[in-house]
Amino acid sequence: MNQRKTFSIVTLITLLLMLAILACSGELTPQSVTIGNLPQYVCPSATPRATDTPLPTSPPTYNPFFTANLSNYQVGVNISSTNVQWYAQSVGSIYVSYSGSMTSYPYFWSGASDVYIGFSPYNQPANSGSYTIAIPADVTYATINVWAGGMSSSFTVYRISGYVSQFYPPPSGGAPPPIYPTPRPTYTPYPTPTPYVRTNDYFLNDPIYTSPDEPALNIRFRVIEMESRSFQGTPTPNPPKTPVPGTSPTPIYAESLYIWTFVVKNFSSNQVYTIYPPAQSFVSTITLPNNTPQDVLLFPTYEAARLAGFSDFTGYAGHTLQPGQEVTLRLAAKGPAG
Repeated sequence: MNQRKTFSIVTLITLLLMLAILACSGELTPQSVTIGNLPQYVCPSATPRATDTPLPTSPPTYNPFFTANLSNYQVGVNISSTNVQWYAQSVGSIYVSYSGSMTSYPYFWSGASDVYIGFSPYNQPANSGSYTIAIPADVTYATINVWAGGMSSSFTVYRISGYVSQFYPPPSGGAPPPIYPTPRPTYTPYPTPTPYVRTNDYFLNDPIYTSPDEPALNIRFRVIEMESRSFQGTPTPNPPKTPVPGTSPTPIYAESLYIWTFVVKNFSSNQVYTIYPPAQSFVSTITLPNNTPQDVLLFPTYEAARLAGFSDFTGYAGHTLQPGQEVTLRLAAKGPAG
């Protein structure tokens, strides 16, 4: 057992802190100074940790593929354009060039060169797209070249005097399937630890939270210091003016001052709490000089605080805690020697 726990167990004071919750008005009522369930300490080793998630397998490989066609290979009375339709996988940028022959001067239609018309991401599944090319009325035929990733296709579009009636759907298949690597090994999940929760005897410096069964309360408190001091006890009442042989006007019983310091924090995100430490924190057990525990009920008093040399009496006032706010409080009580 470490020194911290030994001090906590052997120490002369067992503290029970009862925290209050109030409405925003801060009014002190019997209901506001009562907690129905004991606060809890949950051992950190009992808190489940995330499962050891196995590493993901490597992504699959997508080999390059490219194909294309035209929506129509003729233009005429009812249509004067064609769509370059492509289907590609892992080839990058896609380009087209086109030109043609004319019936009149200059007899050559220059069209366009190296026009960017789409992109197929590398090592990704196949995708598709299209690009429209308008064919001028005086062009008798046009040659279209489309390419990507070192692969290309060439087409010719002819002008007819009648109506175009044959149209083609875009290509939609033929890309190589993905190549999946050998899966990485999986890992056995961590076991879930058995929860260890204390709801009474807490150790010094342990973070103690209000019970989850009381969702309206979201308070943490921590006792950070405890001390007992010998104290010149209560003197004999009405001592005789003339000393009686064999007697001594010493105290009727020896006493001690019990001093404790604790921190209270509001962990709520939207609730305002009010506490009144002198009515909610007290000494419930002391250990007598003969190492026998004794149940007591010693509430903090101003007299004990003055005898202990307090210069700060913050602990003896009411405190309203805003969300996220904390306060450190120090109290003292007087009681039988221990």
